[in-house]
Amino acid sequence: MKSLNLEILPPVAQKELKDFYDFLVSKYTRNSGKKSGKKGTRPHGLAKGEFVVPDNFNDPLPDDVLNQFYK
Repeated sequence: MKSLNLEILPPVAQKELKDFYDFLVSKYTRNSGKKSGKKGTRPHGLAKGEFVVPDNFNDPLPDDVLNQFYK
């Protein structure tokens, strides 16, 4: 593997790379990357029966609502 010369990058980019490296190490070393049934995780279906998705849920939004996204 080729070694990286990070000193040629500006300090802000060096810090960003270090932060990303730390994130990756944390992500892949935590429980060896395996998901475990952690105590305290929420089970699926807690809100079952609490609400109903309307039949028109996937219908296009009205023009006045859509226009608010493009202001």
